[in-house]
This record gives sequence, C-alpha cells and structure tokens, in this order.
Amino acid sequence: MAFACVLALAGGCGKKKAKDDGSDQPVATSGTGSTAAPTAPQPTASLVTAAQVAAVGAQQSRLDELGAMLDKADVVSGPVALLDAITKLPEWTQMVAKLDGLKAVGDVATALKDGVTQLHALRDSLRTASQRLGNLKGELDKALADHSGGVKLADLKQLVSTTLRTSLEPLATQLATTITKVIGPVSAQLTDTADLIVGACAMTKLSGGGKEIQDLCGHAKDTFAQATAFLADLKVKPSALYMEVSAKLEQELGDLVDAEVKKALEVAQGQVDAALKLPVAGGAGSGPASAP
Repeated sequence: MAFACVLALAGGCGKKKAKDDGSDQPVATSGTGSTAAPTAPQPTASLVTAAQVAAVGAQQSRLDELGAMLDKADVVSGPVALLDAITKLPEWTQMVAKLDGLKAVGDVATALKDGVTQLHALRDSLRTASQRLGNLKGELDKALADHSGGVKLADLKQLVSTTLRTSLEPLATQLATTITKVIGPVSAQLTDTADLIVGACAMTKLSGGGKEIQDLCGHAKDTFAQATAFLADLKVKPSALYMEVSAKLEQELGDLVDAEVKKALEVAQGQVDAALKLPVAGGAGSGPASAP
C-alpha cells in the first residue's frame, strides 16, 4: 500500500498544476515544480552617440559667440552721429568747399545706417540658428538616453536634416547679403571718409574753427577707427565660422543628414564663398553701396 502511494506521487512530478485561483487552467512549471520567470525585454542600442550630441552643442556655442560680437555693431553708428553733427555746423560749408569729396558724406552716412541694419539682421539670423541647434541638441540627448527602441531612425534623420537646413540655409543668405552690402563696400567708404574728415578737421583747426567743431574733430579719428576695426574683424570671422560650423555638423552627424540636405548645404557654402570673391565696391565718392 505504501509503495502505491509513492508511485502516485512520483507520477505527478513535472506535470502542470492548477492555478491557485481555483480555475482548472494549467500554469507552466519548471522541472522542480516552481513557476518560470517572464523574460525581460532586452535594451536596444542608441541611434545617437555622445560625440554627436556634444558636436551640436559646440557649434551652437560658436554661433552664440559671433552673435555676442554683433551685439557691438552699434559702434558703426558712431561715425553717423558724428557726421550728422558736423554737417549742421557753419564751418561745414567751408570744409566742403576745400574738399570736394565731402559732398558724398550724406551718402556714406546712409550706407552706414543701412549697414547697421544688416548687421542686426545677421545677429538675429545667428540667434535663430543657435536656438534651433539648441532644440536639436535637446532631442538628441533624449535619443541618446533611449534604449527602448522607441526612437525610429527615419524620424531622427528627418529631425536632424530639417533642423540643419532651416538653420544654416537662411544664415548663409543673410551672411552673403552682409558681405556684399556691408563688410566690403561700407568698410571702403568708411576708410575714405575718415581720411577726408580728419584732413578737413586739420584745416579747420589751422583756420581757427569754433569750439564745437574742434570738439567733434577731436573725437573723429577714434570714432572712425573703432568702426573700421570692427568691420575689419567681421571681414573674416563670420564667413570662416559659417564654413567651419556647417562642415563640422555634417561630418559629426554623418548618416543622420540626408543626401538632399547635404547638397543644399553645399550650395549655401558656395553662396558665402562667392560673396567673398566679389570685387569690393564703394569709396567716399561712389555713393551708397548696393548688392550686385
């Protein structure tokens, strides 16, 4: 009798048992009778690297640095205010009579005002591009941390490609406009006009001009020098920075940038390069600068 009970117990080993809830549905058990643990989902590899996230942040910072530089663009307005004050003085008529080139000063002042407007527009384009790169960095940070497979490669490529195009294409257009209308021609006009004003002030001093014009002339050299130095610094920095930022983003983001956008950025780089190669128009006697 005892032997039969042992056989009955042995026969139940490895079989499925009923659920504890009283139902007759079987549950899986291991060979020892214990319930098997569910398989945990395996993490997926991130579609973004930390180096790519860092590269976007670094190029955003470079745009911010140039934008901060353009915050000082009002230094170009200094000669405008000085010319406006001098041309209202009675001694101005005598100065123009001695130096015929001073007749074009009004045109130069207009060109300088337009130049400041263009520089502010370039600064605004830089801020917009920087903000978009900042948003992209935030999204790439999220993608880097995602290991659930929720981020799709196609969506990521579209985000990266669209952001680069909407950031860098308008910036290239504004930069090319600034080069053709401001950095080249206005710089030439500013230099020529500064020489004329300093020369006229020297003659006025010798002829015993009034205190007001003497005070203005005393500031003329430094005022023009500051504006000229600012534009000279801009002659190289914005275009070089644009080329480097664009190339670096393409290189680091690699296959996340689609072929169409790569081609568009190449065209944008060519637009900036072509503007740099244009002959400089301007000069104190040539009237206001205009884009070709």
